[in-house]
Amino acid sequence: LPAALLAYAGALFGAITQRGDALPLPYVPIVNPTDLSVLLAAAALWHWRGQLLAAGSAVPALLRERRLALATVGALLFAWLNTVWLRIVHHFFGVRWSGRQLFESFLVQAGFALLWTATAVALMVFASRRGERAPWLVGAGLLGLTVLKLALIDLSNAGGTERIVAFIGVGALMLVVGYLAPLPPQATAQDKAQAV
Repeated sequence: LPAALLAYAGALFGAITQRGDALPLPYVPIVNPTDLSVLLAAAALWHWRGQLLAAGSAVPALLRERRLALATVGALLFAWLNTVWLRIVHHFFGVRWSGRQLFESFLVQAGFALLWTATAVALMVFASRRGERAPWLVGAGLLGLTVLKLALIDLSNAGGTERIVAFIGVGALMLVVGYLAPLPPQATAQDKAQAV
């Protein structure tokens, strides 16, 4: 467990702090040392949990909880996905690798809005098709967070054209959600009994 926690923390720290340089090779999104190491760490942690459960050894209750495991690995992958966008902006659009420069870049903020909305749409469509409420609600929460970010951050540091582009992109994706991914119905007592 300490090694797993260290791997998780190391992957998260690497995703947030590393620019993804692979000199003398050119930067390629996802196929660079930083991104590959985070993905390998997430896969290794998920496999480690599966092996522990399959072995039937004494496993702490937290590790047996599938939703908690999904949320933990999902949080790591969501942080990684956001930093992939930061590395793309840094390498291909010349924004300096600095917290302040990245935060103040409209390109970064607009990209985050579209990325978060696309992630929320994917979660909600997946949940709607499988009839699962929890991922749908996570996606809805992410959509709400995106709208809040648009109102508080994007409106304060963007010009008229940039605002329009960001709002149209997010609005179009939200319309897709309304059409493709209605909220799944709550599970009945009979469904819960069958799941067990």
